[in-house]
Amino acid sequence: MTGQPIFTQKLKQLSIATSLVFLTYTAPVVAQDEAKTITLPQGSISLADVVEITIENSPNIMLQALTVESAKAGEQIQGGFFDVNANAVVTGQHQRKPTLTGIPFNITTRADQDVIALNAGLTKLFRTGVSANFAVSVNRIDVISTNTDPTKDAGPYSPILNQTGVKFTLNIPLLKGAGEVSAGAAEKAAILQRQAAEMAYQHFIANTLVTSVSAYWDYKAALENVKIQQEAEERVTKWYGNVDNLLKNSGREANLRERFAPELSRLDAYLADKKRRTIAATEQVNSTRLALANTIGVPMDQAANIGLPSDEFPTGGWDQILSSIDRQAMSQKLLGTALNNRLDLRAAEYSLEAQKVSQEKARKDLNPTLNLSVSAGYNGLSTGNDTSAYFDSFNTRVRGADTSASLIFNYAIGNNIAEGQLALANANYQKTLLQTNELKRGIGLQLNGTLGKVVQRLSEVSSAQTAVNSYIQTLNTLASTTDIGQDPLTAFKWTDNEDKLNTALGELVTTLTDLAKQIAQLHFQTGTLIDADGGAGEINLNNITTLPQ
Repeated sequence: MTGQPIFTQKLKQLSIATSLVFLTYTAPVVAQDEAKTITLPQGSISLADVVEITIENSPNIMLQALTVESAKAGEQIQGGFFDVNANAVVTGQHQRKPTLTGIPFNITTRADQDVIALNAGLTKLFRTGVSANFAVSVNRIDVISTNTDPTKDAGPYSPILNQTGVKFTLNIPLLKGAGEVSAGAAEKAAILQRQAAEMAYQHFIANTLVTSVSAYWDYKAALENVKIQQEAEERVTKWYGNVDNLLKNSGREANLRERFAPELSRLDAYLADKKRRTIAATEQVNSTRLALANTIGVPMDQAANIGLPSDEFPTGGWDQILSSIDRQAMSQKLLGTALNNRLDLRAAEYSLEAQKVSQEKARKDLNPTLNLSVSAGYNGLSTGNDTSAYFDSFNTRVRGADTSASLIFNYAIGNNIAEGQLALANANYQKTLLQTNELKRGIGLQLNGTLGKVVQRLSEVSSAQTAVNSYIQTLNTLASTTDIGQDPLTAFKWTDNEDKLNTALGELVTTLTDLAKQIAQLHFQTGTLIDADGGAGEINLNNITTLPQ
């Protein structure tokens, strides 16, 4: 199959160019409230059309794409913990405070104050576990101190104060939480899980395409079987007419019909059975068309608009290909190809690496918490009620730097939480490792099974074609040499060979159908249906109909 179109997928946008399909995840999927109308190709439908329609419309692919969206969201969330956080608080207060003054403190006064407080800061957590905080505070305090007894003095004058504090703090983990192994583990694991989801997405597309390709070949086979049954019905109808004309022209029709009544009834039944088989084959076409529509994402009301398949079954040189196959060597080569290219295996390896990251973090977190906290800053003070006085406090009456350092220790006696988290991480890692190894083992077994089916079908296709040719030659010989006028029963010798021809034709179609499906399956199992080395998947449509090299 050559000259197929190229498709570039940006999830739901495709553009046609040569014989590759590019799969690039770029935009989130938006579910539609109603099923959309799909533009189907006019006339026939090709494998290339099936690939394009499947990628663009398969609801299962869209569902899998949402898994990638979830993984990307998880990565974004974990990365967000290292964002710079800005905070600011402005507070206005009016405080009414009664006090006692005088001797013996029997005079009630007030020490009310108005406070405007501004607090702002920046906080940053680094992937090394170190956190930094820069904080600034400016408080304006207006103290109103007067006696409640109007006959007394108003009390001492209190100026409006503008108090400033600037502080920079570093918190440095020395044991638990120290280094990227601990602090950056969640983000690193999320990145790996996102990569795993992308590889699984590509693998799922390949799996869906193989299902669509298989449905296409089933549809093709159903149409071929209709042709076989229709041609068989035409041949049998012709023979039935010859026998009927013979009886009518014999001059003793009634005698012959009575004499050969059982045989004629058998011939009637044989013709009726041929018609039944044609009807059943026609219905099978409808069933396989619906199955194809379901696989590629075509709505039910458009399924009838799917055209006839235009691609032919893979043909040519099967004997030569079969003779060149060293099954053991080919099996090993295909296994090596699969282990290097299978996208589900890459996804499993990314997941395993993510579990290892979590395991290393849990092991690091067995340590007690021991943090070194250091800070430096200063305080300023100004007086006045205007705006300039408010900000003058940053550089007025500054006496020098304030510094501090502290060690913070914390350890849970028994350490059960940390040890439980490590046990859980170990179990998850071992489980993922076993699943990965089992996947590798299963890949080898599946490849051997599929390769065996390919070899079997290659052997059968030549035999089936030989059988078809032999029965056609036999029927042609019978048609040219048999004189049914001498004995109407000779018609049944022809019908016996007719049945054998139909069986051979059906087996040939079945063999070619399964061979085509197994070739696509072999590419899927070796990971050569989609090449995702560049991040975006590329599908070579030739890989659907030719054996892996």
